[in-house]
Amino acid sequence: GAEQENIENFIRSNQNLPITFYGELTRGKLHKALLQYDVAIIPLLNRIYGSVPSKIFEYSKLGLPILYFGGGEGEDIIKKYNLGWIAKAGDFQSLNKVISSISPSEINSLTRDKIKETAFNSFDLNLLLNELTVKINGLNI
Repeated sequence: GAEQENIENFIRSNQNLPITFYGELTRGKLHKALLQYDVAIIPLLNRIYGSVPSKIFEYSKLGLPILYFGGGEGEDIIKKYNLGWIAKAGDFQSLNKVISSISPSEINSLTRDKIKETAFNSFDLNLLLNELTVKINGLNI
């Protein structure tokens, strides 16, 4: 993405590190690849007030349990909709503790199906727009 050139320069400058850049994937291929994993980690380096990482909605529609590491409104959504786990923003000990506490039984097809269902019922753009339209029409604006 936006950091590709910086990543490639870092790798060239640090050839002693075991880092390989494999390029990028199309959105469709990325979604297929993500489904091979048990948990999606969504870290936020800097919190943006009033903004929520779109990855929460994207990954939940795939049925991926989320480990959120960023605080703010995103954390509230993960908790409210039971989409996964929360690690205290910026606290890597908290992140490690949460990762260590996740059991395989918490990551199963039932969990994934429930997350996917929650996403389609709560985060579908068309449903949300229809709700908004009904509310606006009810106000007689």
